Amino acid sequence: VVNFLTINVLPVYVNIFASHGVTLPKLTQMLMWLNSHLTHIFFFSLVFFLVSCLIILRCIKSEKLAFKLDELKLSFPIVGQIIKKHESSKVVRVLSILVASGIPLLKAIDICANTVKNRFILREMEKIKWGLRKGDNLSNLLSCNVFLPIVVKMIAIGEETGTLEEM
Repeated sequence: VVNFLTINVLPVYVNIFASHGVTLPKLTQMLMWLNSHLTHIFFFSLVFFLVSCLIILRCIKSEKLAFKLDELKLSFPIVGQIIKKHESSKVVRVLSILVASGIPLLKAIDICANTVKNRFILREMEKIKWGLRKGDNLSNLLSCNVFLPIVVKMIAIGEETGTLEEM
């Protein structure tokens, strides 16, 4: 309906007002300009969208840029918290199953790292493996800004009591 009015009806009224020397309201002038330039705006928007998609795809394929993009995702207020909660729950769930099955902690952390999709969290998991090899506590290593404080406290209690697989 709006397209029909702007394409067929509005130009007739514009010509009538113009023949009488009346200036059109600014809103009508803007609508007419938009109507006459709509195809240019559409093609520009389409080209901009395609170029943006290509840039994003290239960023995802580049490991360094993908890492920065994943780090940026974690810094967003709501989305970052959701990603952190999802990834940490996945890691803790798999870690619990593997440790309860008798798999050594280093091997279990290595397997858990393969379940993580976020490259920033994956790098933190690599740091955790390196710290475990050096002899640090798992709870001290998890206290980076990736895992939730409650998860770190539960693992610390599990380490102290010797019931890590139950935590």
